[in-house]
Amino acid sequence: MQADSPGLAVPTTMHGLFFEDINYGADGGLYAELVQNRSFEDREPLYSWSEVASAGASGRLVIESESPLNANNLHFLRMYVAKAGDLGYGVANSGFDGIVLRAGENYLFSVYARRRAGDAAALHAALQDSSGRAVTAADITGIDENWKKFEATLVSSASVTNARLVVLATDPGVVDVDMVSLFPEKTFKGRRNGLRADLAQALADVKPGFLRFPGGCVVEGKDFSNMYRWKNTIGDVAERKQTWDLWQNAQSPHYNQTFGLGFFE
Repeated sequence: MQADSPGLAVPTTMHGLFFEDINYGADGGLYAELVQNRSFEDREPLYSWSEVASAGASGRLVIESESPLNANNLHFLRMYVAKAGDLGYGVANSGFDGIVLRAGENYLFSVYARRRAGDAAALHAALQDSSGRAVTAADITGIDENWKKFEATLVSSASVTNARLVVLATDPGVVDVDMVSLFPEKTFKGRRNGLRADLAQALADVKPGFLRFPGGCVVEGKDFSNMYRWKNTIGDVAERKQTWDLWQNAQSPHYNQTFGLGFFE
């Protein structure tokens, strides 16, 4: 072809985006969930969680699988509360290297819970800054012997870059919790269980002609049992069967796929 030739028209569909769940591209990245290991299905079930006891409180934490939430979500946290103390006994989640909050914005908290022992059961959910000061909180009541989903909207009173989510049982007894979740209300296009607004908008601004998803080697997995199956990534997020990611290794032993960022998301 001559240098002065007009050349060929290039369709706009010739450029696009390639997404693969590597380096926390999904959980901890494009997917807006702020809680890491929300369903206690990591191979170290309490990974990203730590014990919290308010003044005068005591108890113990156990990962159980008796009568789970469903057949795809086999593990949950059981909190034995000997003494509730000032605010309760429970756990804190550090998110993905800290939870980022913006003053005045809403955050959607949800949890599945049931009472296993005791006359009453309630939860206190709070977002705390690095000093332990609560910037927002809500109380969950009406917990009975059956698994039930509870929701609350938390409004942050401050901008924080390294917050944590604290969930405390406030009555003596035994409480089970699973699928502990926290989402910014402001997701991409305001969708529930959605994408991080800033990252997704940056991708949309590229105006891609196509999107390759879910990626390259992660599709085939480590072996046949670990390969990507799109049907496991749809429906209620509490019923999606989690798996370990192909890129899980000695340096990233807790790299799992919750499939919250699924085929339709």
